[in-house]
Amino acid sequence: MPRGVLSLVFSVAMFCFSGTMFIGTGLHAKYPTPLVAALALILAGSGLIVTGSIGTFPALVVGFGGMFGTAVGLGYGIAVGTANLTKVRKGLVTGICVAAFAIIPVFLAPILKSYVASSGVFATIRSLGTFFAAMSLPVYACLSGGGVQIPIPTPTVSNETANSGGEFGLLLKLWVAFGTGTLAGLIAITHATGITQTFGGSVAQMALTVQSLALGNWAGRLAAGYFADNVGPKNVLLAAALSTAAALGGLCAFGEGNAIAATAVLTLVGAGFGAALTSYAALTSKLFGPTTFGRVYGKVFTGYGFAGIVAPYLAGALYVKFESYFLTLLIAAGISLFSAVLVYTLPTPAAPALDEKSS
Repeated sequence: MPRGVLSLVFSVAMFCFSGTMFIGTGLHAKYPTPLVAALALILAGSGLIVTGSIGTFPALVVGFGGMFGTAVGLGYGIAVGTANLTKVRKGLVTGICVAAFAIIPVFLAPILKSYVASSGVFATIRSLGTFFAAMSLPVYACLSGGGVQIPIPTPTVSNETANSGGEFGLLLKLWVAFGTGTLAGLIAITHATGITQTFGGSVAQMALTVQSLALGNWAGRLAAGYFADNVGPKNVLLAAALSTAAALGGLCAFGEGNAIAATAVLTLVGAGFGAALTSYAALTSKLFGPTTFGRVYGKVFTGYGFAGIVAPYLAGALYVKFESYFLTLLIAAGISLFSAVLVYTLPTPAAPALDEKSS
């Protein structure tokens, strides 16, 4: 099956993920947050069980892309919304929550690989689905016991928003910056094995790239949370976008035939991608204020969702046409540089008070 067609599954999942983020705040605030979280886990489990039970490409698109993607959007919105409620070290708490979504490829990949070898792909998918559904009860109990409830967003606007030309202009700039700032990471995640292969990598090297990129993604999310609290999320985003552009440009210029260099660069791109996921949430909260965050972040997040729909398919189509990822990586480097310029033009939030940084 062509790479562009296979990328459709990820694109559908991203569409449902970001679409749910766009409308999900109303569900989190209008209905009990623990109930929405439990239903999201049941939906995720059902989607995987459908995928593993039917075992066809349409089932993969519907079960994983549609049902699982929607469920992840609900869960991600709840996690980020809950992190936004914290009073101290908000960036670090956001980083921890966001990093949890990247932890499975890092730590569970060897276990899942072993399970696939012994039981088969579809049985593994069904077992994962059962696990997700079963987790709905303990998650509901934990959130209920902790009194977690995401509040209804208020229409208040911070001084930075008012001084930057109003909400729509700032939203649009953040939307474009988020999408362009994560495009390279999305290409790296969805085409890691193919990129490594075209740079001369073996099957073992391709597997190493996937693991290393996932680790970079996870570490980038955690580290960005810490640095967002101390140097500000805008500076973190600038560093992530510039380092991504430089690494990809260097790989295109000097890395031909060097699979180790490709793995190293994709790991760095993964770290920049992870940093962006944490830092755009932190920056949005600072620019619009925590009480408005729930209303606006879902809109900003669709910039990432749009990139997630376009980037994997574009990379696959360019590979089919040129039988190379060179042009794709060069374009990704240029777009990352553009994102850095756009981030630079964003207003700089006021430095947090001492009690907001202390634990």
